[in-house]
Amino acid sequence: MIDLLLEAGIGVVSLPMCNLYLQDRPAGRTPRRRGVTLLHELAAAGVPVMLASDNCRDPFYAFGDHDLLEVFRADTAA
Repeated sequence: MIDLLLEAGIGVVSLPMCNLYLQDRPAGRTPRRRGVTLLHELAAAGVPVMLASDNCRDPFYAFGDHDLLEVFRADTAA
């Protein structure tokens, strides 16, 4: 799959704060499968990789303010 992205000239944007919050959130049980896409592997293969967040004062993250440094801080704290 990575080689197809590279061949097609497609870059990948990861929304880690949103993904880690929303993935595998069924009601009534602890989330089991969460994560971020293969960022290191994609970048090593030459696929353009970007991080972003679209959680700006929305129900998922009411404190977001388009601050990319906040995204890096939150994602590297773990």
